[in-house]
Amino acid sequence: MVAAEALRPLIETFRRTGHEVFLQNALRIVKSIGDRLAAGALTPDDASPEHLAAAIEGVLFVSRESENDDMLALAARLGLVLRARRQPDGSLGGSIPATLATARAALALARVDGDAILPLTALRALRAAARLAQGGAPVRLADHAAFCALPAELLLTLGARVAQGVADRDALTLTRAWQLFQPDANARDFLQVRAKEDEAPVDYLALVCPFNLQVLVVALAGPEVGEVVVTKNRRAPYLKNLLTGEYDQRARLVPLGDGREAHFGVFLADT
Repeated sequence: MVAAEALRPLIETFRRTGHEVFLQNALRIVKSIGDRLAAGALTPDDASPEHLAAAIEGVLFVSRESENDDMLALAARLGLVLRARRQPDGSLGGSIPATLATARAALALARVDGDAILPLTALRALRAAARLAQGGAPVRLADHAAFCALPAELLLTLGARVAQGVADRDALTLTRAWQLFQPDANARDFLQVRAKEDEAPVDYLALVCPFNLQVLVVALAGPEVGEVVVTKNRRAPYLKNLLTGEYDQRARLVPLGDGREAHFGVFLADT
């Protein structure tokens, strides 16, 4: 499984240089992992959560260049092994790095699998990692970076659940049909999202289309929040709910999975 950590650098080098040798090396590593698993020579149960997550992310990264069903099945199999190790609270063995690795792997799998259990797995892992940190568990510098990046990547993954939505977690962009939505440094200054009752916390991501300045808003809240208030330039804009098709100033959320853990919404705010 350690070799899987080389997959992403190999593909990034291939994209930068165009030299096929890097892609071929990555494909050989993926094939080797699959063949050894099938032959029983490689046991994923013995791999660390971090190595499993790296393998899942790496295989799916390679699949963008040469996608096939075997690669997706391999990533899904490794994902099941990783999910089986989770504690009821979403953590892995009281380890922040291992728990965050679960979140990364779940978000990677969500690109090719629309099952709501994947973003829910990432959400549980992030919440569990935060509890571990608050309880005094050691936090590495890399963990701090993950705590900053993964919540935004989770919101982006939820945004990609709309029709024709494609997320790029590396660039933090979302493409919907012909529109590209990307981060805007000033978005938080002109757009805010809060719970209707103004009590429960709401996480949100605002991405702007540079062509027509429409704003795509992804909101995530607890199960007690059924509606959020979106304010743009101090006014309530009309919103297209990209999950329900409604067009209103009201921003209703829908359940994530069975709705017992979270509600979310994806909206398009008029200019």
